[in-house]
Amino acid sequence: MKYLIACSLIVAFFAASYAEVPSASDVKKIVDKHNLLRKKEGSSKMLPIKWSSKLANYASAWAQNCAFEHGQPAEAQNEDDIGQNLYASSTSNVDYESAIQNWYDEKPDYSYDSNSCRSGKMCGHYTQVVWATTTEVGCAVQMCNKGIEGLPWPRGHIIVCNYLPPGNWEGEKPY
Repeated sequence: MKYLIACSLIVAFFAASYAEVPSASDVKKIVDKHNLLRKKEGSSKMLPIKWSSKLANYASAWAQNCAFEHGQPAEAQNEDDIGQNLYASSTSNVDYESAIQNWYDEKPDYSYDSNSCRSGKMCGHYTQVVWATTTEVGCAVQMCNKGIEGLPWPRGHIIVCNYLPPGNWEGEKPY
């Protein structure tokens, strides 16, 4: 019995320590959702986005920090710049499509003419999702049983999506 409890605790520890890389079904949903929203912009410059396992692995490693802040794990430090969007939820029902839609829903707060966000609003997640020259995405989700640093919840999920090439270059419009 002690052996069974010890094994259960070890499994629970490691299960809580590693971010979940999406299933094949979720990968398709992530790519399809990005491409659907990107297509809505009607730009002839918009390139299709595809899945990157490398970016997903970086997202997984970063999500394990359970911190609501941008960054990359040590193994990505030699890479060129990587774009990144974060999404957090205190509910148990968290999904990639909702996160991507949430980022896209910043669109009303973005002015294409002035290439800026409305005063006091965020729109950089939206512009990263629709950045025309971004062609790769990789995401992961982490359950944070001890909370997410920077947020007031006792526990929650964090979704990290990484992008290459990155968007949000100062002075450049997304499409």
